[in-house]
Amino acid sequence: MTELRRRRPPRHKTGGSRNGYTKGLGSSQSGKDSFVVMGIPLQQLIINGLGILVCLYIGYKHALYMRTIHENHMWFTNIKEVEREISFRTESGLYYSYYKQLVHASSITQGLYEITHDNMTEHPSTINVLERMNIYQEVILSILYRVLPIKVSPQHPLQPHQSKSSAPSTASSKHIKASPQHPLQSFSYLSKSSAPSAVINKNPSDQNKSSAFPTKSFSSNKVFIILYRILLIKVSPQHPLQIPFFQSRSIAPSTKFSTSKLDTTRVEYIIPLRESFSLPFLWVQIAATSFYFRPSNNPTKDKLSIALSLVSTFFFALGWQFNQFIILLQSFSLFGVWILDLVPPKKVKMMFYIEAISLLAVCLLQFINKMILGSFVMSFIPAALFLMYIKGDDMKLCSIPSRIFKVISYSTVVLMLMVSINLSVKVLINVEADEHIYKFVLSKFGIGNPRDFDSRIYLCLEAFNFLSFDTYERLTKGMVFPFYVATHAVLLIVLCVAVLQNWSNHVHDSTVKDTASTKKSHLLSNRPELAYHIVQTVFFGVLAMSTLRMKYLWTPYMCILASFGISDYRMWRTVLAHLKTQGMMVQIVRHLATLIVLAALLAIALPPVFKELEELKEFWDPDTVQLMEWIKKETPKKAAFTGSMQLLAGVKLCTGRPITNHPHYEDKQLRDKTKDLYQIYARKTPEDVHKLLKKHKANYIILEDSICLAPSRNGCRTPDLMDFHNGHLPDASNGKMEPGLVRSKVARFCDEIRYNGTRFLKLFKPVLSNKTFRVHKVV
Repeated sequence: MTELRRRRPPRHKTGGSRNGYTKGLGSSQSGKDSFVVMGIPLQQLIINGLGILVCLYIGYKHALYMRTIHENHMWFTNIKEVEREISFRTESGLYYSYYKQLVHASSITQGLYEITHDNMTEHPSTINVLERMNIYQEVILSILYRVLPIKVSPQHPLQPHQSKSSAPSTASSKHIKASPQHPLQSFSYLSKSSAPSAVINKNPSDQNKSSAFPTKSFSSNKVFIILYRILLIKVSPQHPLQIPFFQSRSIAPSTKFSTSKLDTTRVEYIIPLRESFSLPFLWVQIAATSFYFRPSNNPTKDKLSIALSLVSTFFFALGWQFNQFIILLQSFSLFGVWILDLVPPKKVKMMFYIEAISLLAVCLLQFINKMILGSFVMSFIPAALFLMYIKGDDMKLCSIPSRIFKVISYSTVVLMLMVSINLSVKVLINVEADEHIYKFVLSKFGIGNPRDFDSRIYLCLEAFNFLSFDTYERLTKGMVFPFYVATHAVLLIVLCVAVLQNWSNHVHDSTVKDTASTKKSHLLSNRPELAYHIVQTVFFGVLAMSTLRMKYLWTPYMCILASFGISDYRMWRTVLAHLKTQGMMVQIVRHLATLIVLAALLAIALPPVFKELEELKEFWDPDTVQLMEWIKKETPKKAAFTGSMQLLAGVKLCTGRPITNHPHYEDKQLRDKTKDLYQIYARKTPEDVHKLLKKHKANYIILEDSICLAPSRNGCRTPDLMDFHNGHLPDASNGKMEPGLVRSKVARFCDEIRYNGTRFLKLFKPVLSNKTFRVHKVV
């Protein structure tokens, strides 16, 4: 029966009804949500603003710490200019020489012309340095130095009570007696005079050095931001405890990054290395990619993420010759999260396009650098995009074993396509510049010729060995490695479970569109960026374990994931759910855990930091100083020098004289030329050596006893490398014959020439000798 009853007020409404009545509760709730700025709640905006300020402060302090350590080790601001330049070791000195050349050129245009038509670096050949090397950072810094008013600054004494003349002068690595002030006071005093933001210096070397530290501080900033984005920090009215403690969760990785500096950066003692400028942009790109992969973004945020990722990828690739290998690993990671159906194909394709566009842009800026066109990554990207086109966005009816088979088959096919495309491109455009890298990789795992000069010259360097055990030991003492291993192991399990859940959800679906809206949920359905980090960390870890120099890619990720494991709310909620603990208690437990770990980390790390800040040293290398000053005063400006690659980079920088070879080993003709010139350390007659030096128009040779008379260590000293290359039995064999090698009856040139025999004096005139170097003029 129909009847009339009292009308009930509308439930779950915040606004008025049809009759114009306004619900009291709705008005109150609307008032609570009315403080919105640009679509962001005011409370969240404040928290994000505080996060940015803390991030900038951490980056500033990290840069200041790195600069202070460098100043304490070198006394850079008080030594002579020639000593400053000598302190830029090996390839660092070569890169800085171009910066110096650009600064002292008559004009910017003239400077650019000189480095694109350079006959000083590989005398007598003329090369385009911008094509061969990644030195656009030097170009930009030199232009800033010329254009901006940054050439005048006040005095910068390290210790006011000590002058240069009163410093001791007896050791090659001298210790200066520390002042009695407290380490923190010493740090405070240094911060006033060596702030990384104060790029106002009298000398170009100061400006070049200063620019590296704030650039490197971005690494610390981005470690902070990446974890900040992974944690998806948002203010919730149900969890007000987030507000005072949210910063500690992102401070933790930055603290670990700074306190583990021996394993996270080399910037404080080898400043102008390419990765010192380039890697910070990599972390910017990773942070932007993390934000882009979030499923809750609106189109505007996606566009901003794409733009930031494109710019940062471009600058990363522009600054480092090894960019192609890092981006290749990133491409493997992108392919992995796509083939496992964890990230939408549309976003994976966009990242592939960004990588390809960035590399092609760098290729154009480097005057069509063939090494980029012939790289594996430029072959992998089209292969991956082709497979994505073939597969489409649909998930067909398929069982889990069939999906596993498809993952393996697709991975195999993409690698085969990559190799096929790469070989075709290299044959088509005749690329040989990077063949030594692949020979090195094969030799590292026992494949190929173990006596090959190009591969052994890398294998014998500690930086290209496998990651040493003491690295794990230091990271364990710094509380990084244990938390990282535990967190990454759990995340890998979560990844496997998420993949199986996702595939199980679609076993019985005939055709499911591969979009977030149609997929059923799994453990990582709302956190695809976390899946990407899990996979990418595996690739970076493999690279770091195989090549020590690349650990600077893995260790920042260690800091991020270790801190993530301590700070992530969802992980703590899952763990504590078994103890029937939820809500506010989860927040309290995770914040306490974060603060306890942070306090323990600081208690362990700060005492060594303060002790290091008390140690004051001075750069001291009188033999090299004597050599450089003699060359500047006693030799013609067009006289060409030959010697070890590392030393010649310093000769070019300090004296401006032409050199015949250098440490940037990325050219086949240069590698062949180096093998000719290094015959000065082989068993060759003076006539043979003289003929080779004349062929390459060298006027002087610089011999180093530290190379010529070095004790043999596993056949890794330069004379042994040359013996292997020439088919001679090295000194390390102790008379034992080896297959393919013969015993040479000729004395070693670098040793025999010291006795000034008649045959040598006819062809080589001794002109300078000290405890370290012997210089001979080629007659």
